[in-house]
Amino acid sequence: MKLKHLIQAMSLLGVAVLSTPAAHAADLVGWYGGISIGQSEEQDFSASELDSELNDAGFTTSGTSVDDTDTGWKLFAGYQFNNYFALEGGYISFGRFDASTTVTAVNGSPITPTSVNATVKARNGFLLDAVGILPITDNFSVFGKLGAYTSKTELSASVDGASASDSDWDSDLTYGFGVNYAINKDLRIRGEWERFEKVGSSDSVESDIDLLSIGLTYQFY
Repeated sequence: MKLKHLIQAMSLLGVAVLSTPAAHAADLVGWYGGISIGQSEEQDFSASELDSELNDAGFTTSGTSVDDTDTGWKLFAGYQFNNYFALEGGYISFGRFDASTTVTAVNGSPITPTSVNATVKARNGFLLDAVGILPITDNFSVFGKLGAYTSKTELSASVDGASASDSDWDSDLTYGFGVNYAINKDLRIRGEWERFEKVGSSDSVESDIDLLSIGLTYQFY
């Protein structure tokens, strides 16, 4: 999902929100569940950074390209204890990130141009957050969150037809902030930004990942 499409979707939802009757904040206590979708982005997976790491290892490269964004989504559920605090857990998928380059020399000695391709997949993750909530009106609130995640990262690489792959589970901190709008006593719209620190393995590929998403939450009683 492109960022501009996400912003358009948020704008359309905003129009829908303004035309709905207000819900009371006192009603928004208990179990809830929902789904969010948006754009994930790796923060340490750029063409310049890849070139720099390969150059440090003695490789001269050209034509390096990186796709560091993908569609991210999550399923989540939680319990809101009162108007100010909730605990929330869920399953998250960050998507897939790709890189490619051509190696033209090793330690300064020219070689036959050799294509190198790499793919990082981070599609199986679980999270647990403490959520602090600040009601602004009867149906609008902002929130901040802090927690931890665990995620499986799969790395695959190919060099002139030869390929190798590896995978690893890792855990670290996650935090973020967002807004909630209660359409009625059961249904809420949520927009949020989250950061997941050091996704991957320090032995291979490791990067912070941001997720900007919009979603729907259903309140249970």
